Amino acid sequence: MAWVVNEKGIRNIWHSPVSDPSPVLLTNYKADDGLDLGNLLLTPEFLFYTRGNGNNRNGYPANPASLPDTPERLLIRMKLSDRQTDTIAETGAGILSPDGKSLIFTKKGAIHI
Repeated sequence: MAWVVNEKGIRNIWHSPVSDPSPVLLTNYKADDGLDLGNLLLTPEFLFYTRGNGNNRNGYPANPASLPDTPERLLIRMKLSDRQTDTIAETGAGILSPDGKSLIFTKKGAIHI
């Protein structure tokens, strides 16, 4: 199980493995930057999640903290064993295949597996 905790605007992801129900902090974001965390997908090896906001009414990525570089919405993969992350794509949420071995997402109208 994985979930997002928002403490005073600082969002982080916690995880509680089936083998040990003690919660573990997976991410270590330190600022209230207004960037959402969500769309959590969990496999035995990986956590996939999005960081960033959707577009505002003008079609630009929302930037509630007025960061100098407008943040994109990222689909991120974290390896649970060592918490190393990599960015899969600048896009919203993905979905896992029924067997949990493939991640499917869209980017600029194209489907990626």
